[in-house]
Amino acid sequence: MRSFFQRLIKSNKNMNLSEIGERGIIDIFFKHFNNLRYEDASLIEVGNEYLVISTDMINERLHIPKEMTAYQVGKYIVNVNLSDIASMGARPIAFLASFGLRRDLDIRFVQELARGIKEACDEYGIYFLGGDTKETLEINISGIAIGFVEKDKVLLRSGARVDDYICVTGRLGDAAMGYYCLINNIKIDKFIKKALEPKARVKEGLILKEFANACIDISDGLAFSLSEIARRSNVGFIIYEDKIPFDKEIVKLSNQLGIDYRDVIYYKGGDYELLFTIGKDKIEELKNHMEFTIIGEIKEKEFGMKVFRNNKIEDLEIKGWDSFKSSL
Repeated sequence: MRSFFQRLIKSNKNMNLSEIGERGIIDIFFKHFNNLRYEDASLIEVGNEYLVISTDMINERLHIPKEMTAYQVGKYIVNVNLSDIASMGARPIAFLASFGLRRDLDIRFVQELARGIKEACDEYGIYFLGGDTKETLEINISGIAIGFVEKDKVLLRSGARVDDYICVTGRLGDAAMGYYCLINNIKIDKFIKKALEPKARVKEGLILKEFANACIDISDGLAFSLSEIARRSNVGFIIYEDKIPFDKEIVKLSNQLGIDYRDVIYYKGGDYELLFTIGKDKIEELKNHMEFTIIGEIKEKEFGMKVFRNNKIEDLEIKGWDSFKSSL
């Protein structure tokens, strides 16, 4: 069955990208290339393993706030690329980057950018293999991360099973609230740090490949990530809202800013945590290896995509961060 975006595109060819969004653009490429898969990274068979390759781009206007140092930019581009490798359960081995840089940048920007990339690569024990540099009107940096994972242990969005627990690493909403703090000149370091210095859950991904059935990173928001696992695995789910781990100060700040705190938790994204499903018989053993939170359960497809809040079951609105549509 064709996706919603494919039907939309076929019905009206005069639409612009802000109308179809990132998902619609992806669907256009899927229409032309039948080898593509809806996963965080691409897989190439190499013997008994998969070569795992991921790419992600950041842009001065949309992703690099003025408060972010060049050193932080360097660490950021490595971590956001490695997050996709982590979600597949792969061990990263190398990183490349292409740099579009303004000619008026101070040389110290490049020195600090390189230092940030080196420290991030050293932290994960991976090689930096170079890339390309061009002059551009604004800063654009595109990264490529490379890793390996055993074929029988790769984590996919399509592996969730009915009765699995749904779990997340870390806390949700911190990064989005950090951007709200920057925009509104609110100095709360714990949120701002999460926005400017995301950390890829590489260690957790390597553990989860031994336990989890499905996995995805939550960079585009909790609700979208949940829907992706449900759609690719042909299942439904229920989320218990009171189980979602988030800093309660987000509620207070959201009220002050006149926004719905649930938008921060479910839809704004940027956390780079891992969302995964796991059989209930493995949950206790996993607790011996890493920290995580159970937030829901996988159900039959007919159940739908639900959330339990205020003592009742409701449909969960499915949307997520989209750089062509979304804004804080």
